Amino acid sequence: MRIFFILILMTFYTAFCNAKDTRAEFLYNAGIECYEKEEYANAMDFFLKCMEVAKESNERYFYCQSLNCIGYVYIRIDDVDRGIYYLKKGYEVALRYGIKELEASSITILVSAYCFNNDAKSARYYFARQKLLPRKNKHLKYYLELFNSGLIAQTEGHNDVAVSCYKKAIKYGSHYNVGDKLLSSAFGLLVYTSLAENNIAEAKKYCSWYYSYASRKQNLMAVKTYSEMMRDIYAKIKNADSVRYYTSCIDSINNVIIDEQKMNKVGGKLLEFENKVNKENISLLNQKINYQQLAITVFITMTMLLVILIVVLVVKDQNLRKAFRLLIEKNEDMEKSEKKYKQLLDSYCEQQNDMVSDKADASVQRKRNDIGLTQDAADSLLNKILAVMENIDVIAKPDFNLSQLAQMVESNTKYVSWTLNDVYGKSFKTLLNEYRIREACKRLKDTETYGGMTIQAIYKDLGYSSASNFITAFKKVNGMTPSVYMKLSHA
Repeated sequence: MRIFFILILMTFYTAFCNAKDTRAEFLYNAGIECYEKEEYANAMDFFLKCMEVAKESNERYFYCQSLNCIGYVYIRIDDVDRGIYYLKKGYEVALRYGIKELEASSITILVSAYCFNNDAKSARYYFARQKLLPRKNKHLKYYLELFNSGLIAQTEGHNDVAVSCYKKAIKYGSHYNVGDKLLSSAFGLLVYTSLAENNIAEAKKYCSWYYSYASRKQNLMAVKTYSEMMRDIYAKIKNADSVRYYTSCIDSINNVIIDEQKMNKVGGKLLEFENKVNKENISLLNQKINYQQLAITVFITMTMLLVILIVVLVVKDQNLRKAFRLLIEKNEDMEKSEKKYKQLLDSYCEQQNDMVSDKADASVQRKRNDIGLTQDAADSLLNKILAVMENIDVIAKPDFNLSQLAQMVESNTKYVSWTLNDVYGKSFKTLLNEYRIREACKRLKDTETYGGMTIQAIYKDLGYSSASNFITAFKKVNGMTPSVYMKLSHA
């Protein structure tokens, strides 16, 4: 029965092996020609060379085809395990590169091979995938599904189910002309289901039908399969002479079609090729690992830099928030100072009228008398000074000084200076800077009103001759530079 299973696999594979016009075509076709002539060692040699060429030229179709053919050759010489190994490799290549045609053919052969190896579980696994794959020839697809269903059932010992599937397959295949080889395979399997039921007459009938289909294309494998069937039939009825006769026929055919010395030599070449491919794959894998390690190193480095950047930004943000709070507090202090100035002015005026201390009145009066300034004149002078200082157009002039202020309030520098010191406790220059810086703060904050003026434009517009003078005055009043103040104001 083993040789019959091998013939089944050959039939299936021939149904799917339609070579494509590629660089490896010549070697592949030469291998197929030797294969059909049952010169298996030569066929293996050509398939191996085809794999080498296909690998160099990246012709995946023929690389996969050659793997399948090598697997099938091993099955034909009864090395089923190694045959399944190469068939699975062919299937994996077809699956990896999406070659659906070869994926379907590989799976179909694998189902039969696992049944031949009495591994029904693996056969069912691949059969489930076989049914999902589309085929160009839907009639061939349905026939093979019926056939493999029967083969799995027979492997599991369900002969009645197997017989039903085989008969359906024969009827369907005859109607749609799937080919003599496929039909002969179904007849051959019916021989063994009949033997399992001890129905010798049925077994001989199906054996005769098998040979009538299989012998239409003369080859030794068909004769060997027929001889194996007849041997098993006569063994069932214990006809020793006939068993010996057909056994001798099988041995003679094996001696002709299997050249063990040549097969071993080609097998050694195949192992060398596989070792070479494995080394290349290991080298590529090491390169990928190195690239991955490099990528991981770069990723870790970038992550660390990102973390450091985030920490820096967080710290900077905290500092900005702290500075912003200080700015708010500074503004509040400035507002309080303005209120204090007004309160001092009001208090000063009230002190002049309500002071109960004769000594204080006498002291103040003596000071005014010393400079020749009456109370009414001092109050009038202070109001005039404040009016001028509130006029930005005036105090923003670069050459604005104490003399000009005295001239504008119709007084002299002595009276003006004494009044500022007496009321504010500050010099003219200090008070001028405070008024100018207060205006600068307004322009830095209110970009809508002042059109987003630059720091340079602001200090020039407020009468400062240089940036350093402006920054020094600004820091003295606000405790920070103009640029920091502007950032915090817009944060």
